[in-house]
Amino acid sequence: IFCNSSRHLKRWENSCYILLKDYSEYTARVRQYAKVMNLEDAVERAITECIAEGILSDFLEKNRAEAKSVSIYEYDQERHLRQEREEAREEGEKIGREAGIRAFVIDHIEEGMPPEKSILKLQKLFSLTNEEAKSYYEEYSQTNC
Repeated sequence: IFCNSSRHLKRWENSCYILLKDYSEYTARVRQYAKVMNLEDAVERAITECIAEGILSDFLEKNRAEAKSVSIYEYDQERHLRQEREEAREEGEKIGREAGIRAFVIDHIEEGMPPEKSILKLQKLFSLTNEEAKSYYEEYSQTNC
C-alpha cells in the first residue's frame, strides 16, 4: 500500500505547485490591470486572458461568475486594508511627532533655555513655521506648569 505513496506525493506536490503558480499569475494580472482600468474590467480581462492561455482555465471556465465576484471582493478588501494601514501609520507618525515636540519643549523649559531660542530650534528640527513653533511652545509650556 505504501509503495506508490511516494509517486503519488510527487504528483500531488507538482499539481499544487502548478495551481499556486497559475493563481499567482492570475492575481498578478488583476493587480496590473486594476492600475489602469476599473476593477471589474480588470478582473474580466485577467479571467479571459488566463482561460485563453490555459492558466486555471478549467476552473475559470466552470466558475467564471464566482471567480469574478470573489476576486473583486478580495481585491477591494486588500485595498481597504492597505488604506487602513497607511492611515494608522500616518496617525502614529503624527502622535510620535507631537510627543517629540512636547518632550523637546518641556526639556528646554526645564533646562532654562529662552523661549525664542527654543522656538527657533523647534522650527529647524521639526520643519515648522514660526507660527507653528510658537503655538506648540505656548501649548506645551502651559502644560508643564
